[in-house]
Amino acid sequence: MLNKESWQELFQTSEVNSALQVFMDIFVYYITIAFPYKLINLSKAYNSKSITRGIKISSKRMCVLNSVKRKFSLSREAQAYIKKTISHTKKY
Repeated sequence: MLNKESWQELFQTSEVNSALQVFMDIFVYYITIAFPYKLINLSKAYNSKSITRGIKISSKRMCVLNSVKRKFSLSREAQAYIKKTISHTKKY
């Protein structure tokens, strides 16, 4: 679609900021045509069979550990444990 655009308005603009605005307007127009917004139901997406029970448990555990790390002043050992656990969980 961009290849078929004439771009005459862009080439006729002498000011840089105006030319950029013309380009962005044209570009965004074609992006919205080529990739329209799609509404999805989050409850269906969350309950997808690809999200296993193990992934859900790991996600909850990571949230809890991050929350604890932010809210409390912990010893270096505790911080290292949380960091190790979170990095191990992200691998899977």
